[in-house]
Amino acid sequence: MSTTNEVTWEDQQRICAFSRMNARHHELNAEIKTKEKQIDDLDEASTELVVNDEDETCVLVGECFVKMDNDAAEGKVEKMLAEAREGLEKLKTERKVLREGMDELKQVRRR
Repeated sequence: MSTTNEVTWEDQQRICAFSRMNARHHELNAEIKTKEKQIDDLDEASTELVVNDEDETCVLVGECFVKMDNDAAEGKVEKMLAEAREGLEKLKTERKVLREGMDELKQVRRR
């Protein structure tokens, strides 16, 4: 008696779905790492602005440095920090949903 390990169409669909989820999971991990670095950098910039005794400072906006007074710079950095933290939470939520989906696909048993 021989046993064959045929892959059904449904199995192949689950394999492909898992592969897409896994690829996105790896992308999210990289994005999360980048976002965490951005948050650390913004935290450091915020701290530097607090101890800065100059009246004006330069803030990197996009690819340009913009000169502004310290209060405006602190506000800009705080806004950027809040947006970065919000973005990080969205990425982590998406990653969690993907993990749950991948776990569900792992649980499917062939009958």
